[in-house]
Amino acid sequence: MRWLNVLLLTYGIINIVIAIQSFGSKAGLSVPVFAGLFGALSIAAVALAQTNPRPGRIASSVFGLILLLFYASKALDGDSLSVMLAFLSLVVDVCLVGAHFYAVNKRKTETENTEKS
Repeated sequence: MRWLNVLLLTYGIINIVIAIQSFGSKAGLSVPVFAGLFGALSIAAVALAQTNPRPGRIASSVFGLILLLFYASKALDGDSLSVMLAFLSLVVDVCLVGAHFYAVNKRKTETENTEKS
């Protein structure tokens, strides 16, 4: 799923850019560390998904969920940027779950068509 790879790669780059931008801000050191680390890990998970789709997608989903929880906790503290990033993380996780169900349904349909032949 090429669109999912592009989405996850963009998500990783956005997190890295947020990490670079937030150095020296009032948010402290946790935002740059988390955003940079998980941005790089998200890009690595996309690279892994090229050769091994299942572990790559599982890793992307776990990283997205961790970032969703992290940004949601920061958003509760009143950080407006974290609200947007929590929403972005939620969109990425929903896309990953949707792609999973699409792939399972497609595989099931192909199996049924093969059995009928």
